[in-house]
Amino acid sequence: MLTYDSLHIAIICLSNDIFVPPGAGWFGGGQLGAYENGRYLVSQGARVTYILRSSQINQKQRELLGPRCTILRIPETAPGSGKPNERGMDMPSMIKAGLELLLNEPHLPNIIHSQYWIGGALGHAISQKHAIRHIHFFLSLGRLTYPPSGELSLQQTTRDQWELEIYRYANCLVAQSFYLANKFKKLYPEITHEKVSVIHHGVDHLLFTRRPESTSDYFRRSSSRFSQGFDQLVGSHEPS
Repeated sequence: MLTYDSLHIAIICLSNDIFVPPGAGWFGGGQLGAYENGRYLVSQGARVTYILRSSQINQKQRELLGPRCTILRIPETAPGSGKPNERGMDMPSMIKAGLELLLNEPHLPNIIHSQYWIGGALGHAISQKHAIRHIHFFLSLGRLTYPPSGELSLQQTTRDQWELEIYRYANCLVAQSFYLANKFKKLYPEITHEKVSVIHHGVDHLLFTRRPESTSDYFRRSSSRFSQGFDQLVGSHEPS
């Protein structure tokens, strides 16, 4: 029987460092979900290794948060620069750095949980190299944003290629709403749809807590991306 204390989960989020305050950089609903998932797993006895992209200057490359939680950060020459959906050209170097970080750890994870396509690309590389089960959360779909003409920019083409690679090989694909799952099945006919599950981000405050910052400040963020997290929960979706 599988128990929490037998699990070591790598949670990969490369859109931003999920330990920075809400409202900074590209922090949104997906980052909060990754933060809370790891927190809950650790509270149940599992081990968690967060693999993140540094988003501030002089962040530690490796941190321990107690005996069961490790943070690994991929270093960047210009932390926080560039939109996450425009990082396709940087993926080879980020994957190389992520693999090297993990190889220096005393123990490899036995499950990979990645989110968004840039995190999924690293998760796919780790899964293939070490034969580790890979669970990938969409958060958004590139093909929702592509022009009707089908003429893609270089960034869009790169994202599409990465998404197909991730979706083909991941053991499980997770959508945050039935709307997103249905859109995926329509837009990605190349992928086996049986591997898609719908799991909403945790919103039960008996289990998942808000970050300590002021709730009013949290909702006043200038970025519209935070509201998209709520849109997904109720069934609509604004692509990113």
